Amino acid sequence: MRRRALFALFGATAIWPSAAAAQADRTWRIGFLDAGQEASRRPMFDVFRRRMAELGYVEGGNLGYRARSAEGRLERLPELVNELLAANPDALLVATTPGGLAAKAATSTVPIVFVAVADPVGVGLVPNLVRPGGNLTGVTNIVAELTGKRLEILKTLVPAAFRVAVLLNPGDPVASIQLKAAEIAAGDLKIELRPIVHVRAVEDLDRAFAQAVGENADAAIRMVDPLSSALAKPTAEAAARYRLPVI
Repeated sequence: MRRRALFALFGATAIWPSAAAAQADRTWRIGFLDAGQEASRRPMFDVFRRRMAELGYVEGGNLGYRARSAEGRLERLPELVNELLAANPDALLVATTPGGLAAKAATSTVPIVFVAVADPVGVGLVPNLVRPGGNLTGVTNIVAELTGKRLEILKTLVPAAFRVAVLLNPGDPVASIQLKAAEIAAGDLKIELRPIVHVRAVEDLDRAFAQAVGENADAAIRMVDPLSSALAKPTAEAAARYRLPVI
């Protein structure tokens, strides 16, 4: 048995170089889809491209990219993913939950790798984390699970906070999941989550903070969505103007 296994190994070794040479002649195509702003996601994409080059997949050589960003306009995602699929990609790299859901709805055959997804099981991207099945796999940032912990940290930093405003994007499918986790933590912390204000773009921040202060919020929690990273700096600036602690 050992000898047969050894011959099989030599056979595989002899065949592999010719297979590798054939693969080297091919140009692989990756489509990159993001629901957020292209500028805020660029550093992550640059790291991905650099690591792919280290693995032997060089842009402009045996690898080509095509990228589309919705810039926070979630209604554009179906159109953008169809543009990527029209180029016959070998795989899709998709950032954010809305992007993942749009990609899943558009294809059941092209491999999809998702990142920056809060709760892939909760939103229906995959049936479970151990065996995702289908054509999807990826990485979760467990944002939903961390929502309660962030509220605990906020209460630790601002012990007098008994009314906490919630800033969320109602178009994000993970907003309701995060809100549910926050409500459970709020019950334990004796915190009232009020008001709940909508933030879809940077133009909404002043109105959101004004409403929170107007309804006597002691602090605020910003739910994670495709634009939360891009709006982090203007959110912090608005929090400083309105003197409202925010996590």
